[in-house]
Amino acid sequence: MTGVGPGPGFRPRAAPAMSPDAAAAVLDTATLDAFRAICDLAPLPVLDDLTTARARSVLADVDLLVTGWGCPPLDAAALAAAPRPRAVVHAAGSVRGHVTEACWERGVEVSSAAAANAVPVAEYTPGMILAGDDPHYGRQAYSTRTGQTAPGNVADNHLSVEVDGRPSTRRRIHPLGAGHGDGWGWAASWHRPVFVTGPPMVPGLRVESVTVAYGRLELRVHRVIGAPDNSLVTQTGWATGPEQDVVSALFGLHGWDPSPGTVRAPGGTAWTRWAEVPRLTGPADGTCAHVALAALTAEPDPVPLADAVSRCVADERGVDVIWADGARTRGAFDPPAVSHEGNR
Repeated sequence: MTGVGPGPGFRPRAAPAMSPDAAAAVLDTATLDAFRAICDLAPLPVLDDLTTARARSVLADVDLLVTGWGCPPLDAAALAAAPRPRAVVHAAGSVRGHVTEACWERGVEVSSAAAANAVPVAEYTPGMILAGDDPHYGRQAYSTRTGQTAPGNVADNHLSVEVDGRPSTRRRIHPLGAGHGDGWGWAASWHRPVFVTGPPMVPGLRVESVTVAYGRLELRVHRVIGAPDNSLVTQTGWATGPEQDVVSALFGLHGWDPSPGTVRAPGGTAWTRWAEVPRLTGPADGTCAHVALAALTAEPDPVPLADAVSRCVADERGVDVIWADGARTRGAFDPPAVSHEGNR
């Protein structure tokens, strides 16, 4: 972008114009601080109606507009109230919804994030071709003694982020690392949650997952990044039924509501006419960590999951777990790494 200001020391005055929901998704504290480092940013809230007295007051004093989803049209009337803007920086893809012919006639320079959006769109497209929940991508674990739940039933071994009541599914999986030792192993990946109904993605929403297998137990650690306010995270386990001699269980260690629940899957699996699936739920907001134990066992009297861990400390940086047998597992997200000390 050139010609926005008169000289090298010039600090442009900028104002964000988009819907409040879009602002909540893309203008986090770090992003706002980055803007303020290079320009004078108009006070929030964002402009979502350019006809108000406040909007006209702000527009009269800005050199560029930072726009996003829900930005009102930058038509002749809006530009008449904004004599100075020479650039529109759009924090999304297409600008057709708000950049009008009046902008081009004014000579306003326009940039967008269309190129940055290309990869997420490419990832989303095959997901929509597959339609709905695809067990090959969506499931976090499989076994030789259980099957996947039927379409339309609750998904087994699935991590979902619910935004405005819409549950997500997992599509393309990006590996982050893996390793193993004597009697234990780990693998990590990340994905962008995809929503089959409504808008297909939430800008900035990402889930990073680390699974540690230790004996019959799985330590499932998730870091959710960019979750909108009042979001919900759910985690399910293996689906089992009355004909089976295996037991599936989940236990929340951090970030989950205290009491796990069980959801019926009336369509059953390849192993049983109907099934039950353990499920955890927990709130999500911004960046948050969720840690749980999962187990599938045919042992007659398995140790309750609540007694399998003596201590768990977790935050958005990682997790530190001391097992009941004295072993210790530590996992970090930046960069992804897992260490394990003691027993087996």
